[in-house]
Amino acid sequence: MHNVAHDDNSTAPFRRWLAARYPSVAALNGVWRQQFASFDDASVPELTLAAARDALPAHLDRLAYEDATAPDPAETVLDYVGDAVTDDDRSPAAALYWRIRTAARELRAAGYPTTEYVLAAVAADIDRHPEAIGAFALRAALMHGATPPAPGDPESSDAHGVRPLLERLSGGPWTADRKALVLWPRLYAHVKRIATVMARDHGPAAATAMFGFERPLQTEGPLLLKRTLDQAARARLAVAVADTRLPDDVLAGFPLVVCPTLEVLAADDMRKFLRYVQRGGFLAIGPRVPLLNEQMRSDDTLAAHFLDGLSEFSLDLMPCGDGGFFTLPGVISLETVQALMFESGLAKGFAASSPFVDLAVHRSPTGRRLLFAANTTTSSVATTLAGEPFRTLTEVGGSRMWHDASQGPLTLPPCSVTAFDVA
Repeated sequence: MHNVAHDDNSTAPFRRWLAARYPSVAALNGVWRQQFASFDDASVPELTLAAARDALPAHLDRLAYEDATAPDPAETVLDYVGDAVTDDDRSPAAALYWRIRTAARELRAAGYPTTEYVLAAVAADIDRHPEAIGAFALRAALMHGATPPAPGDPESSDAHGVRPLLERLSGGPWTADRKALVLWPRLYAHVKRIATVMARDHGPAAATAMFGFERPLQTEGPLLLKRTLDQAARARLAVAVADTRLPDDVLAGFPLVVCPTLEVLAADDMRKFLRYVQRGGFLAIGPRVPLLNEQMRSDDTLAAHFLDGLSEFSLDLMPCGDGGFFTLPGVISLETVQALMFESGLAKGFAASSPFVDLAVHRSPTGRRLLFAANTTTSSVATTLAGEPFRTLTEVGGSRMWHDASQGPLTLPPCSVTAFDVA
């Protein structure tokens, strides 16, 4: 059973957080009003989960506080998706590549973009592979936006044959394409935990009644997120993953944010999303748009910006400020993901004809482009490229030059990440 009993010293930060969150004690959720009459009370008495609906907001307050004061995101960022985008039928090298891809994008979004963090996150995977995998791993991390190692770092040596690429990246700045961001709504974990306890101790009906929903409580948020990630990965889309603690300035760097939701979302997250779309961002949210925030209130929610078809999937944009909203379906197909990313015009980049080739583009403010192409199989792969126009591709650190489709397919060596200058 969850409780929030704490000593005097540990409750002071929580009381200050409550004071910043609510304008007065009168505005506090019901259970807190019953527990103490002032933000300056010496302690917060023990609160245990009860089968009363008005107890839930107090628990969510406490859990929201724990989120706001959570440890360094780099320590936990990979826990949010685990192996969600790794297929069982992939080769060991391919599995390693997709783990590096996920780690690089998550850690970059969390503010830890260096190759040191990325390679440390997948160190156990690298150790299970032959020594030759080192160049592949480092190149994959660089491909997906990891900051190049500083001169003098072990990774900056030419032991892996990446010095030409590092020299090219050092001539930046370069920006790795980030087409979309999938956000993990952290409230799902809290709702699921509380609902599980309620269902265990009082039966499923008690959990549903506690939340006050008209239909049975849904707790499949993490599964819905996994499906979204899996479909995006299969579409070979550049998708980063983070949780909703992401600061506004980082969020603004993504043209499209995808957030699977099931009726409840933190009030702070709702306000953050509204700021994001009002400033020109596009939010794909659903399948059920939040009707309530974690304080069990319906005011100031995203629902105010939606039409009658609140829970129906539609790629029709609902404008808000300089941006707008899309609604997601309950089952997110590959075609839906592709439509959101490409048909809406929110994404750009190269596309490979081979399903075994993954691509990423780095861009400089002067218009230069670096195209990274990863072959995650154990044999050579030939592919054609579509999407952005180009005349030639010149391998960085190599002698190969490829002249668009007139030269036939581009051949990539096995288990490789190759960088090309695009002209």
